[in-house]
Amino acid sequence: MTAAGASPEPFAVVGHFKADGKGNITGSQTRNFKGKIVHETFTETYTVNPDCTGSSKKATSAGIKTNWDFVISDKGNTILAIETDANNVVTIRAERM
Repeated sequence: MTAAGASPEPFAVVGHFKADGKGNITGSQTRNFKGKIVHETFTETYTVNPDCTGSSKKATSAGIKTNWDFVISDKGNTILAIETDANNVVTIRAERM
């Protein structure tokens, strides 16, 4: 979330989500960006390929839209994802609860 040569901006998110198995996700999260706390909900649409890779598009109640590539592992218990939007470097590790 920085321009070339700039220092990284402090950023963290924690939350939970539910995928319906039909390409739709709903969830909620708490986001901290440079010390500003935001509680938000989100919706997401996704596709999964036969090799357990996939992509998704996410929209939050705060109006933020992001795109992701991911891989599903550990028999479906873990998802590793990376944001694919320019100028952002964000990764996610999601685990089944």
